[in-house]
Amino acid sequence: MYTSEDACYRTLNQQLSNSTHEHESAPHLCDRFIIEFYIRSEQLEKRIFIGSTYRGATIDRNDIHVYEQALSNKTRGVLAFKTFTSTSEDKEIALSFIDERPPKEGKMNVLFVITINDKSTNIFGVSDVSDYPKEKEVLIMPGTLFVITGMT
Repeated sequence: MYTSEDACYRTLNQQLSNSTHEHESAPHLCDRFIIEFYIRSEQLEKRIFIGSTYRGATIDRNDIHVYEQALSNKTRGVLAFKTFTSTSEDKEIALSFIDERPPKEGKMNVLFVITINDKSTNIFGVSDVSDYPKEKEVLIMPGTLFVITGMT
């Protein structure tokens, strides 16, 4: 479902990105979906991804300071994607998502290079079940933490 052009994943991600940090007011539509991932954790174990993966994205120019701040604060320079995040093992595929169209005013195209060195139960290779297997998709669960190690 997530790896297809289904409207459901857009709804999940919209609710996740709009949620607050307070548990009581966080949206509950996606609870069942997330619980399902954890229930099936044994099945997902064989999909755990280790290696480099890439995400081409368009971000607000004003948000770049968040990444700069994280980079300058090595001991606490940790960020998380709030939503289900689709990436690719193939850098060229990730670049194609930002090369297809110029960013709108106030936006900028970026390429996230994500290196996973250790086993994580939050990052899965899903290309074999994707509607787009040639994209070599790696799916990152919401809330997965990353340390910013560089920006160019």
